[in-house]
Amino acid sequence: MDPGLRNGVSETMPIHDAWLRLTPLERVLPDEEFAGASIVPIANEIEQRDVDPGDPGAFAMLESTGSAADALRAEQDGAGERHQLAVLLYHVFHMLAGDRRHTLVSTAAARWAVEAGGGATAAEPAPPAGGVRIESRYVQLPQHLFWVRTPDAETPSSLDGWFRTRVGEDLVIMGVMDVRGPAAGFSVLPLPMLPLADAPAWRSEPIREDGEDFRSDMPGADLEGLYELRTAGELLKLVARLELLESTAAGVVRPLAPPSDAAGGPEPSRLPADLLDLA
Repeated sequence: MDPGLRNGVSETMPIHDAWLRLTPLERVLPDEEFAGASIVPIANEIEQRDVDPGDPGAFAMLESTGSAADALRAEQDGAGERHQLAVLLYHVFHMLAGDRRHTLVSTAAARWAVEAGGGATAAEPAPPAGGVRIESRYVQLPQHLFWVRTPDAETPSSLDGWFRTRVGEDLVIMGVMDVRGPAAGFSVLPLPMLPLADAPAWRSEPIREDGEDFRSDMPGADLEGLYELRTAGELLKLVARLELLESTAAGVVRPLAPPSDAAGGPEPSRLPADLLDLA
């Protein structure tokens, strides 16, 4: 079989992974003035009240976090629940405290996570770089390769990626779906703080009763090789498998150059990024 094909499907089909697309971080922060007016007060309150910044629950309860969430709602014409926006700000806050670096997952790496990741050799999670206790970044998937179907939604939403904040030996994940146009519109799926020690179970345990995790029955899904997540557990499984790929010899992370010409494609991000690919 042609190495560029998977079950007869071209890996260069219209699922985009050539460059990092405009990210939720850039959509959330309309400008530096907003960051200063919203994020700086949160940092000040954390210091004044001696709050653990790694605790997403305590972070969301801060008065300044609530004010910033209200400001975000105003920016988005009232879209989004206040608590979800507060948890979103948790990830944004820690990304701004770091290097704002993002990770784009290649199509090949994403397919590996679905089709081979459960059988890969387990590895101990590496400590945060440089001994930093809290490390946050955004992981972006190939465009429109993964879809999320929730019980109350008439149609599935495209999964753009997830915020991933590591706090010591725990992980906080927030999925981002249904990213719309150049504005700040998207929906989120927050998960509770989870211990990395449980990662082997996340990678291997079946989630759906029929055992067909990630299978999609959307029209054309077989032809285009699309995947579907119907539970938070499937999101966690995908996260854990890609975390494993990044830490083993099967995966490779390299800097991703911005596009020289983005004509005809989605709007590129201005932020630095790495590409997670197969070695």
